[in-house]
Amino acid sequence: DVRPAPCKNIHGYNVTFLIGISSENLENEMVLDFNHLKFVKSALNGYYDHKFILWKDDPLYEFLVRHAWDMLLKEAMKKIEPESAKDSDITYEPEMSVIDLLDGGEGYRAYHLEIPDWAYCIQSPLFDLLHGITVVDFETSSENLAHWMYNVVNNRLNKVKAETKDEKIRKILDNVKVAQVSYKESPKSIATYTGSL
Repeated sequence: DVRPAPCKNIHGYNVTFLIGISSENLENEMVLDFNHLKFVKSALNGYYDHKFILWKDDPLYEFLVRHAWDMLLKEAMKKIEPESAKDSDITYEPEMSVIDLLDGGEGYRAYHLEIPDWAYCIQSPLFDLLHGITVVDFETSSENLAHWMYNVVNNRLNKVKAETKDEKIRKILDNVKVAQVSYKESPKSIATYTGSL
């Protein structure tokens, strides 16, 4: 007997990301001041916590996002005065923007849906639905989510290193690397990504 996979159902977890940072040198008895990682908590609180993380190629994307968008568009068109709505103002396709703080690079990006100004003329629970979705361009397995967060932290630390004018910070970041990221969805279920070994 083959049991149906429970992950095919819409579900969620109370997850923890465990981020391991390593360095061959300690600065003030630390690998890295955790202030450099505060962006992770901020980004996750804004775009991951209490959100539905949806792979853009999941069949649910078409149903949830496209269907909700079409319904929102129909509701808005009923309220917008024809002469006040220029065709250039109406967006017939949902638009997405990369979430910079959660950009894991090619194949590991996260997006939020842009709600255009014309749509705010209506009160609709569809706004809550669309605001509650973060779209990603990878399948949302535990392994891929760990890989994504590894890339996010690694990219961000590299960006800080490249942009900082503080030579001391640059020197510290030259020696720091993301050792691993684990995605813990339950006490018995942890996926860890370690990058290139």
